[in-house]
Amino acid sequence: MGELKCNEKLANAVWNDLSKENMVKTVERFNTLYRYSGTQQGEEAVDYIVSKLEEYGIDYTRYKYEGLFSRPLSASVKVLGEQEKTFPAIAHVYGGEADGLTGELLYDVWSEKATHTENEQDERFNSFRGKVVITWEATPAFTTKAAQYGALAVLGVWKHDNTELIKHRGNSMVWGTGTPDTEHLFRFLPAATMSRPCGSELIELCKKGPTTVQLDIKMDTSICESTMPMAFIPGKTEKYVLIAGHYDSWYEGITDNAAADAIMLELARVFKLHQSELTRGVRIAWWSGHSDGHYSGSTWYCDNHWMDLHENCVGYINLDICGCKNTERIVMRTTLVEGMEFSANIVKELTGVYPDRYVPMIKGADQTFWGTGVPFTIMAQNIPAPGKDGGFKNSGGGPWWHTVEDTIDKLDADLMLRDAKMNGKLAALLANAEHLPAHPTVLLGEMRKFLHQIDDNSTEEFDLSGVFQALDAIEPKLAALEQEIPQHEPGTTDEVIQEVCGGLLRLAYSCSSPYEYDAAGGVLNSKPFGAMNDVMGVTRQNASAQRFLFIHTNFVRLCNRLVGELANIGKVIDCQMMKWGR
Repeated sequence: MGELKCNEKLANAVWNDLSKENMVKTVERFNTLYRYSGTQQGEEAVDYIVSKLEEYGIDYTRYKYEGLFSRPLSASVKVLGEQEKTFPAIAHVYGGEADGLTGELLYDVWSEKATHTENEQDERFNSFRGKVVITWEATPAFTTKAAQYGALAVLGVWKHDNTELIKHRGNSMVWGTGTPDTEHLFRFLPAATMSRPCGSELIELCKKGPTTVQLDIKMDTSICESTMPMAFIPGKTEKYVLIAGHYDSWYEGITDNAAADAIMLELARVFKLHQSELTRGVRIAWWSGHSDGHYSGSTWYCDNHWMDLHENCVGYINLDICGCKNTERIVMRTTLVEGMEFSANIVKELTGVYPDRYVPMIKGADQTFWGTGVPFTIMAQNIPAPGKDGGFKNSGGGPWWHTVEDTIDKLDADLMLRDAKMNGKLAALLANAEHLPAHPTVLLGEMRKFLHQIDDNSTEEFDLSGVFQALDAIEPKLAALEQEIPQHEPGTTDEVIQEVCGGLLRLAYSCSSPYEYDAAGGVLNSKPFGAMNDVMGVTRQNASAQRFLFIHTNFVRLCNRLVGELANIGKVIDCQMMKWGR
């Protein structure tokens, strides 16, 4: 395979010019603000970012858009009768309101199991009718389905740590702002989350006998305006790397996401200092509507700048949860199109540990741009060292994620500097690589691995042989392209890499059209080819005839999409090789 070269001179210069003090000052300013989208304090955060961009002489645009934002105001769960007791809770974003809603509490014992057959799911959800359901699940997909089956409300118990802290969670299956086609999904069930200790106590009451509860939930769900700043640092070409993260938060949200906001502002300053050295440009965006709008800010930007992203954006580096104490380790969330070494070597340089694994890119955290064909998407995941997780399984370094305890004492300024170096070097290498570090054969191998997992866990009626034949057909073309790219002048191969690798990623990480967005929540978020995971474990014996028919029909259409689009990507490679006289 030909060598793909990345110029490290700019990356090293970026490292040398980063200022920890500048980042700490930004975090201290954000520490005074509850940065909810479209609110006064949210806009004060944008004012600060804009003032610093002006101070640094950086061109920027402050985009204004309308979003449907949702903020929980209050929630409580009261047990009625002789054992009357009130439990605290936090309502779900986009959840419905409840004013003295009274009903029998039903414990969803099925939520103790990891998997269920289709028939078990029918039995499970049919039992919810007319009940207030308490469950260990409570994902958007779960609450949406519970509403369809006639549940009165859903109480989710947080199972990932045993503290009294209550986490904010979402309730919407819609990615970003709705459309007429998804409007029906905005009829939300009252839903709230409880801490594990409180939820466990309520479950035990439920197990002892009939338990009646009263729910009171107040929400602020309304359309309002929000603004988002984007810094522009052009390079010598129209191509650019997009660095982005959300500035909205729950409470002060220091690790989620004030530290990342500070890093991005400092990267803007430093890349501006080295603008004359940039081959491809760097853009840095601060999204709103992440938590309280279900990625409505990044989705609005994608909707309104789709063609520019499609033609010019070569990489998306997303910062979400940075500078968090107790996160000595870095594991890369990546599509792996750049291969393992590209980011793993940086991780080892910064932590002394070469990662032994990677995490396939998740379908959350403003991962909005699959339809545009951006060929590289990377987001570092910062985690505790082995044996130091304290028993919690939340994002970041501790159980404070999405709670009132995500305060400035959770910041580790040295780790924030480390994370700035990590993301700055990734951006610098992509911006100044002679050829974008694309390894489409590695990506194809990962695609094949995930498809084999589906194939190995499904019946013969779900036939992937045509898809595997399409993978076999395109593999030698991808290998030839990979060998050919380094033989050409720097900067002349970006377009074909965008078309080929961006096209492969769209197939692996989305199932909708390039101009729409997959549903959020549930299995679609878990791994590549998420929409195909419905077929695993499904048989004619454990699913109703109608359900089996619908799942099989969807599977056939998804296979057709893969085969057809792989053939089109193969044609792109053929045309490019002909242009090169190969």
